[in-house]
Amino acid sequence: MDTKSGLIKKVKAGLIKAGFPLELNIAKILKDNGWLLSLGSYYLDFETGKHREFDIAAEKIINGITINLMIECKKSSDKQLILYAPSSKSILKSSIFSSWFKIFPQLKRNNNVTISSTETVIKAFNKLELFSKDHSFSTNTIFTKGDKILQDNVSFFSSLNGLIKKSIHVGGDGYNTTGFRSIFFYIVIYDGIMLQLSPSDKEDFDLKEIDYGQLEFDYHFKVPPEYYETYGDDIKSFGQKYIIEMMSPNYFKSYLNKINKTIEGVNKDSLEGWGEDWPSFL
Repeated sequence: MDTKSGLIKKVKAGLIKAGFPLELNIAKILKDNGWLLSLGSYYLDFETGKHREFDIAAEKIINGITINLMIECKKSSDKQLILYAPSSKSILKSSIFSSWFKIFPQLKRNNNVTISSTETVIKAFNKLELFSKDHSFSTNTIFTKGDKILQDNVSFFSSLNGLIKKSIHVGGDGYNTTGFRSIFFYIVIYDGIMLQLSPSDKEDFDLKEIDYGQLEFDYHFKVPPEYYETYGDDIKSFGQKYIIEMMSPNYFKSYLNKINKTIEGVNKDSLEGWGEDWPSFL
């Protein structure tokens, strides 16, 4: 019995170190707020042909629009994640994001049908955290361990790739071909110290702790021909430019509330031609 008890303690310590309780906590927040989710699912990596594990994929129909959250959970007790923001304000943020806001069906101008422009759609959702002028989007990340800068961040960026690839799998299951309104968001929950580095007029630079940040992520897929035939159209429909929202676990609940409140308040009559409501029975 003592041997088993000791083993269980070791297993539990390993799970805690790996950050599994963070995934369970985020999953509970999602469930408590009415989201459907899959935890620890697998998908085919169409660049390598191997199966990869994914932390959390969640969805919820709000105001007739299905919202898809692609979530990776990261925990670190000794590493600091730094987002480099090149400017204090994101100029023309809404127009810049027009190619990064992943909405389906995609807006296309038909011969005899008047449809909303991308700018009109973005304006309808401009109260989302994604478009807030309070946040500058970052162009790079730095990991430090105290006063040492860490160079090997391959696993972190591999996780970001996973966010994109998982969404392409989900989108390929019909979300981007049904004609029903869908939006995809990309999220990293970081349980650790997250900082923002930005230029300063008074000092060499400004460094402050943050609970929420945005990372510009541009990824070009290298897909073998045997997989491109299956996934190529979906890859093209999602494009190669993304914004990944990074936040602390404590920030996540208010983030969900902002999504719910914003999308509940969207006047869909102003979005002429942008798809149809998802059936309420779903």
